[in-house]
Amino acid sequence: MEGILGGLPAGNVFVLRSAPGMGRTTVLQRVHEAAGGTLVAVREFMRSLAAREPAVVEEAFLAMVEQALAAHHLVIVDDLHLVANAAKNYLLDAALTGIMGEAAAWRKKLVFGVEDEAPWPVRRRAYWFGIDAFGVEDFECICRSLLPGEVADRLDYAQIHRFAPALSAQRLKNACSRADPLSGPLSGHVS
Repeated sequence: MEGILGGLPAGNVFVLRSAPGMGRTTVLQRVHEAAGGTLVAVREFMRSLAAREPAVVEEAFLAMVEQALAAHHLVIVDDLHLVANAAKNYLLDAALTGIMGEAAAWRKKLVFGVEDEAPWPVRRRAYWFGIDAFGVEDFECICRSLLPGEVADRLDYAQIHRFAPALSAQRLKNACSRADPLSGPLSGHVS
């Protein structure tokens, strides 16, 4: 979040990349809260297109982002990979090239969230930020934000990380929400 916010004065296209469940949407929501603008929910956009002709994906995406750019100085588009998976690459590339050109001309900012690679026009123009695999400190921070203090204090985060180093933020959140302070799933990891 700090990287994107600090980078906003330096450019107009940014990408936040992470694996699923690592907190990308949460980070983009925090960027939106801190910097304003609008956060475009591409998942809902894709659901609305489910009953339509596939050829309109690119046109509808272009119209949605252009409308957001006309009204806001910052447009944050999460889950761009979903649009890329549903669209014809050459049409989406053309739409994205147009969108980024308009944003630059209007001195507006675009932030895209992706799971893997962004489409080519975005890759070659954007400043990139990523959420790396979580370490012990990340596990502790996530769990402490979700658990009562007395429960969080008793956990051995290094042991949890050693046992399951690939846990995503979503899986940690699920485990914490089901944790019974006396006998829940995390109690086996009490130090």
